[in-house]
Amino acid sequence: MSAYYPVGATRVEGETVGTSTTRASVGIPAAYHQAIIYQASTDFRLHLNPAVLDVVYYDNSATSKWVSAGSNSSLLVDVSDRSTGTGTGTVMDSGTTTDRLYICFSEPVTGLYVDVKAVNGNSSVLAAHYYNGSSFAAVSSLSDGTISSGKTLAQDGEVTFTAITDWRAGSLFDQVDDRSAPGTNGYWLRLSWGSALDSDTEIGNLWSINKDTNRGYYRANQEYLFSFDRRAVGALEAVVASSTGTLQITWIRTVQ
Repeated sequence: MSAYYPVGATRVEGETVGTSTTRASVGIPAAYHQAIIYQASTDFRLHLNPAVLDVVYYDNSATSKWVSAGSNSSLLVDVSDRSTGTGTGTVMDSGTTTDRLYICFSEPVTGLYVDVKAVNGNSSVLAAHYYNGSSFAAVSSLSDGTISSGKTLAQDGEVTFTAITDWRAGSLFDQVDDRSAPGTNGYWLRLSWGSALDSDTEIGNLWSINKDTNRGYYRANQEYLFSFDRRAVGALEAVVASSTGTLQITWIRTVQ
């Protein structure tokens, strides 16, 4: 039986997020459905960002090319949106130029935040493609915030691109014409790299960046209670008009 919100709380935890005129984002921890948000002194603007619905790794050299995480059908439980799992583990180690990381979102996005668990030490440039209904097309104006000294996935950061107008939803099964590919329906993004990654490259978590800038308005010195539909919402992002602030978030886990 599905829960109805608000429902009884079973666990709470808190964290702070520094806000400024530059967007700050944070993934919602796994199994949390509510939050109390507060910021003193400084008004802020807030977005609820699309959920990550699936994450899969394509290992071109493997016999079973669509890599699972343990007994799971995908990397979803280990990587997004703020998982307590093991991240991508060893699946991205020594990733070749024919390997791919596929990420499925509940809605179109303008990028994602990547929390790198084990940094890549090889020089390599990231590429991103989306599905336009007939093929995977390169995104426009790709900016890789994980790159350092010419090495992608070398630090935490945002991977962003121009908002896409012809992104089409569907299953990866249909898009790559492979019966063994995952059937999750949503907006798929494909990440690849121009040179092989090093022998210990891992992503710990990732979450979406909203494609819109028309965030909601919230006043300082007030508490705001949110209930999330985790099928559609996976992260928060916030900015302030001027100066800086500290967003205080109390995450609430509720009856499942």
